[in-house]
Amino acid sequence: MRTPVVSSSTTTAICFCLFLTIMITELKEQLIEPRPRLLAQYLMPSRLEQLPEGVEESDLSSAYDSDCVYDESKVERWRRKWRDIPVKERPRIACDTRVLR
Repeated sequence: MRTPVVSSSTTTAICFCLFLTIMITELKEQLIEPRPRLLAQYLMPSRLEQLPEGVEESDLSSAYDSDCVYDESKVERWRRKWRDIPVKERPRIACDTRVLR
């Protein structure tokens, strides 16, 4: 009985298809079914108004428990810090939030 010969281009194509399948699955899980960690993007001062009311403290806390010590009042203090600054003048990247206001 002869073993079928598989060319290297066929093997490469199969590996690439498997890679694409895994990537598509991961993208669907991360982007279509958003995780609580994604709420952190709304902590940027320019996007703070988009942070959902009433859920952010518990969601952020559970998402970041293993990474850092989380104080629920920090989110409220952060909101107050940026509330009086017009949205157009707020930082759009995290590094710019370090500038004292």
